Amino acid sequence: ESLNISAGARAHSIYPSTLNRKWNGTRTSMEASLCNRRFFNNYLIDYINELSRRSATPTLAMVTAFTSQLTGRAPSYCWVSRFANRHRLRAGIYVSQQDVHQKI
Repeated sequence: ESLNISAGARAHSIYPSTLNRKWNGTRTSMEASLCNRRFFNNYLIDYINELSRRSATPTLAMVTAFTSQLTGRAPSYCWVSRFANRHRLRAGIYVSQQDVHQKI
Protein backbone atom coordinates (compact mmCIF):
# COMPACT_ATOMS: atom_id res chain seq x y z
CA GLU A 1 0.00 0.00 0.00
CA SER A 2 1.55 3.30 -1.06
CA LEU A 3 1.07 6.72 0.45
CA ASN A 4 -0.99 9.14 -1.62
CA ILE A 5 -0.02 12.60 -0.42
CA SER A 6 -2.44 14.44 -2.70
CA ALA A 7 -5.47 12.42 -1.59
CA GLY A 8 -4.58 12.81 2.07
CA ALA A 9 -4.08 16.55 1.63
CA ARG A 10 -7.47 16.91 -0.07
CA ALA A 11 -9.15 14.88 2.67
CA HIS A 12 -7.77 17.20 5.36
CA SER A 13 -7.98 20.45 3.36
CA ILE A 14 -4.27 21.24 3.48
CA TYR A 15 -1.63 21.81 0.84
CA PRO A 16 0.13 18.66 -0.40
CA SER A 17 3.55 20.26 0.16
CA THR A 18 2.70 20.81 3.84
CA LEU A 19 1.70 17.18 4.30
CA ASN A 20 4.78 16.02 2.40
CA ARG A 21 7.11 18.07 4.62
CA LYS A 22 5.38 16.75 7.74
CA TRP A 23 5.56 13.14 6.50
CA ASN A 24 9.26 13.43 5.63
CA GLY A 25 10.09 15.13 8.92
CA THR A 26 11.37 18.33 7.33
CA ARG A 27 8.65 20.41 8.94
CA THR A 28 9.30 21.18 12.58
CA SER A 29 6.60 21.31 15.19
CA MET A 30 5.61 24.59 16.81
CA GLU A 31 7.24 23.44 20.06
CA ALA A 32 10.57 22.80 18.32
CA SER A 33 10.36 26.11 16.49
CA LEU A 34 9.61 27.97 19.72
CA CYS A 35 12.50 26.21 21.46
CA ASN A 36 14.86 27.21 18.63
CA ARG A 37 13.69 30.83 18.78
CA ARG A 38 14.11 30.99 22.55
CA PHE A 39 17.60 29.50 22.28
CA PHE A 40 18.54 31.98 19.54
CA ASN A 41 17.12 34.95 21.48
CA ASN A 42 18.93 33.93 24.67
CA TYR A 43 22.18 33.35 22.79
CA LEU A 44 21.97 36.73 21.08
CA ILE A 45 21.09 38.50 24.36
CA ASP A 46 24.01 36.82 26.15
CA TYR A 47 26.35 37.89 23.34
CA ILE A 48 25.07 41.49 23.46
CA ASN A 49 25.43 41.60 27.24
CA GLU A 50 28.96 40.21 27.01
CA LEU A 51 29.88 42.98 24.57
CA SER A 52 28.27 45.53 26.89
CA ARG A 53 30.35 44.25 29.81
CA ARG A 54 33.43 44.83 27.66
CA SER A 55 32.36 48.47 27.08
CA ALA A 56 31.39 47.84 23.47
CA THR A 57 27.63 48.39 23.57
CA PRO A 58 26.31 47.25 20.19
CA THR A 59 24.18 49.40 17.93
CA LEU A 60 21.24 48.15 15.87
CA ALA A 61 23.52 47.81 12.85
CA MET A 62 25.88 45.59 14.86
CA VAL A 63 22.99 43.41 16.05
CA THR A 64 21.89 43.07 12.42
CA ALA A 65 25.38 41.88 11.50
CA PHE A 66 25.47 39.36 14.39
CA THR A 67 22.07 38.01 13.42
CA SER A 68 23.10 37.65 9.78
CA GLN A 69 26.19 35.69 10.80
CA LEU A 70 24.23 33.41 13.13
CA THR A 71 21.31 32.65 10.84
CA GLY A 72 22.98 32.90 7.44
CA ARG A 73 20.45 35.44 6.20
CA ALA A 74 19.71 39.07 6.90
CA PRO A 75 16.85 39.88 9.27
CA SER A 76 13.93 41.94 8.01
CA TYR A 77 14.06 45.72 8.09
CA CYS A 78 12.17 46.15 11.37
CA TRP A 79 13.23 42.94 13.13
CA VAL A 80 16.22 44.41 14.97
CA SER A 81 14.33 47.37 16.42
CA ARG A 82 11.46 45.06 17.46
CA PHE A 83 13.99 42.69 19.05
CA ALA A 84 15.61 45.59 20.91
CA ASN A 85 12.23 46.81 22.20
CA ARG A 86 11.13 43.30 23.25
CA HIS A 87 14.34 42.65 25.16
CA ARG A 88 15.31 46.16 26.26
CA LEU A 89 15.43 45.14 29.93
CA ARG A 90 17.58 42.06 29.29
CA ALA A 91 19.89 43.29 26.53
CA GLY A 92 22.05 46.39 26.59
CA ILE A 93 21.49 47.49 23.00
CA TYR A 94 22.33 51.10 22.29
CA VAL A 95 19.53 52.65 20.25
CA SER A 96 20.23 56.14 19.01
CA GLN A 97 17.83 58.31 17.05
CA GLN A 98 20.14 57.90 14.06
CA ASP A 99 19.77 54.11 14.29
CA VAL A 100 16.00 54.36 14.47
CA HIS A 101 15.75 56.41 11.27
CA GLN A 102 18.55 54.66 9.41
CA LYS A 103 17.89 51.93 6.89
CA ILE A 104 19.92 48.92 7.92
